[in-house]
Amino acid sequence: SERCIRDRPTVMFIDEFDAVAKKRGGADVYGDKVVNQLLTLMSDVEKNGDEIYVIAATNRPEMLDDAISRSGRFGRKIEMKAPETLKDMLSIFNIHTKGKPLDEVLNTERFAKKLLDAKATGADVAYIVNKANENSLERSGIYTKMAKGTFVPSDMDNVKLLNADFEKAIDDFIAEQKPQGRKP
Repeated sequence: SERCIRDRPTVMFIDEFDAVAKKRGGADVYGDKVVNQLLTLMSDVEKNGDEIYVIAATNRPEMLDDAISRSGRFGRKIEMKAPETLKDMLSIFNIHTKGKPLDEVLNTERFAKKLLDAKATGADVAYIVNKANENSLERSGIYTKMAKGTFVPSDMDNVKLLNADFEKAIDDFIAEQKPQGRKP
């Protein structure tokens, strides 16, 4: 019920905020109406004192309408950049590899340096770790066993993520990024 909602704080997260709050200009009448409605709703929330907190994310802040991005509309703007130091990248790498079956001689510092040089983000690191995991499963023949129906859970006992698995994942990531270029 409406009363139930009003009694509780609400957090709304809008990803790709630039898609719904892009600059108005008359060419996209529907888009302009969406921005106008969004501004009205945000003003109503503020006037009514509702405990609704809006968090929005975009990697294209220059595309946002000036009224949305003006001072006071959102309480705080936080810029999230790609990691800038080896220590930061190593920390993110360790977060995403925690609990994974890593080889004892894994060269994590070298991989963190490579990722830093590639200007990888935290999301990129998560993607690369998942790809390295897939590489280890492929290399170990797990996918083949699954396709043949011969896989048993004990097949996973000796699977470890090796340096080669990460090398391939990072090299593939770097190769994918070069043609299109990357915007932070």
